[in-house]
Amino acid sequence: DILEQIGASDKPKIYVFNKIDNSVRQKEVRMAKKYSKFKPVFVSAERGIYMDKLVDRIEEIWDEI
Repeated sequence: DILEQIGASDKPKIYVFNKIDNSVRQKEVRMAKKYSKFKPVFVSAERGIYMDKLVDRIEEIWDEI
């Protein structure tokens, strides 16, 4: 595992799924359910969609550190 190799396996992680502007809503819902324990964030970096949710999640993790 790459995270183990760089000594980051024990660090908080954020599951970010990009390109939601290209996805079908049903696929996004399935992914959200599948990864729900990881609190995934779905974004479109190109269009700036839900980037505020990503910032919120980063702040949430930062507060936990």
